[in-house]
Amino acid sequence: MIDYLVFSLSTGEILRAGDCSEVNLPFQMFNPGEAVLTGKADRRFQMVDVGTLTVIDRPRLEGVVDHALPGDGQEHTLLDHVPVGTEIRVSQASYGLSSDPNLTFVACKLGTYKIELYPPFPLAEASFTVTVE
Repeated sequence: MIDYLVFSLSTGEILRAGDCSEVNLPFQMFNPGEAVLTGKADRRFQMVDVGTLTVIDRPRLEGVVDHALPGDGQEHTLLDHVPVGTEIRVSQASYGLSSDPNLTFVACKLGTYKIELYPPFPLAEASFTVTVE
């Protein structure tokens, strides 16, 4: 079996991946504007450089770090540059899409919360924890 990935020729975004016998690789279904590379990649964190046809890391949001906050009921800014349209999840529950670059958190209940960010392509997914003490 041979691993392959299908990507967008215009953006380098990896659209899907799979494996098949080498003889069947030319018969895989591709849409206009798509191409195939052999190999493996993690589409959450990688993309294809369409100039060199190599797999590269996707750019990441800067400043994504774990936070410890007091349980004071006050609003705290965690990031100030979240791209509009980023899906935000807190402890696996979706809070929708960002419409503001400031990601704030009101710490009322003690505990540890996993924050997951799914920004628009080409930025890679990111996650961090907020511990409310």
